[in-house]
Amino acid sequence: MKLLNRYNGYFSSVDFIKWDDVSKPIINFSKDGTLAYTIVDKIVQISYKNETGKTVYGETHFAWTAIYRKYGETWKIECVTSTDRPNISSTKEFVITEKDIIPEGTAYNTKTNTIYIGSIYKQKIIAIKQDGSIEDIIKQSTFKDLSPIGMEVDNSRNILWTNVALAPIVNKTAKNEGKTTIMSFDLSNNKLIKKYNFIEGEHVFLNDLTIDKNGDVFATESVNSKIYKLDILTDKLEIFIDFENFSFPNGVVYYQPTHSLFIATNEGIVKVDIATKRIALLETESDINTKVIDGLAIYKDYFIGHQSSKISKFYFDKHMKKIIRSEVFDSGDEFDSSTTGEVGNGSYHYIVNSQIKSGINKEENKLKSIDSLENVIIRSKKLQ
Repeated sequence: MKLLNRYNGYFSSVDFIKWDDVSKPIINFSKDGTLAYTIVDKIVQISYKNETGKTVYGETHFAWTAIYRKYGETWKIECVTSTDRPNISSTKEFVITEKDIIPEGTAYNTKTNTIYIGSIYKQKIIAIKQDGSIEDIIKQSTFKDLSPIGMEVDNSRNILWTNVALAPIVNKTAKNEGKTTIMSFDLSNNKLIKKYNFIEGEHVFLNDLTIDKNGDVFATESVNSKIYKLDILTDKLEIFIDFENFSFPNGVVYYQPTHSLFIATNEGIVKVDIATKRIALLETESDINTKVIDGLAIYKDYFIGHQSSKISKFYFDKHMKKIIRSEVFDSGDEFDSSTTGEVGNGSYHYIVNSQIKSGINKEENKLKSIDSLENVIIRSKKLQ
């Protein structure tokens, strides 16, 4: 009876956001038809009210078995065994009620456990602390007509780096031009360190960036398929590699053990050896799609990639030459379009619903009405 009470109590105390089978449920009957058992294995996302009345979000790998006995024409549960209550700390969710920010870039400060979100439409950077407090730390007056795009924190030097560009939805110049560069900020006071000279060209767009062990910054220029390098010693922003055989380089991540860059392109994930500038497209199994990934991160033996309304893990072989398997890391109806995330302190921190597609009228290049937009969800999920 105690087990049944726990079983029933769990299901009546939570609201289910996700209820997905890890494996197909098993149902078996005894030969005489009087006994049966079920084995169920689920990935479950829930929300419930804690002791203070605050809504808490959690995710767990939840499983149970149940034994049934038949009494006449009625089946009754004889016994239930299950895993324990979900670990609510495995997933945290932060809600930004300012619906029209249209977020794009994500960064993470491992020293302060702070998530940074760049707003395209409001042209500012937002800090989210672990207690849930949200604050604008770099405002539109600093960016002027530009918007922050890809971002990353150099945690050893306490610097926030961000690509900036003239975004069409906030372009008040009435000119169809490309303005893009890199800016750096001192996180001890959130003040601007430097804004670099604009990259020349009519259609140019610095998208994502990453930082290597030396503090050098590498940025993808998506329109013309180039990789830029900001050398920390010379303080110059210059073309590092021309990606002529690959289109729309987007997400980029640095991997220190091999001193390499991994870059998401329309053709798949590309490895760049920084020392030799050697370029190689990672092989993939035929049933795995690594094309058109937006945000790209790396953790242990897998990449994390955003594709449309899902985030996937892409596991690589020991030589980092081939993607050997993949699995969904997170997905759901709440996902809007692919954006970005950042690994930090054992978790992945990411934008769930940027509304960068659904919230914008593409024909007029302007934001839809505020009533049609939703609160923005930022999620942090433990990595394994």
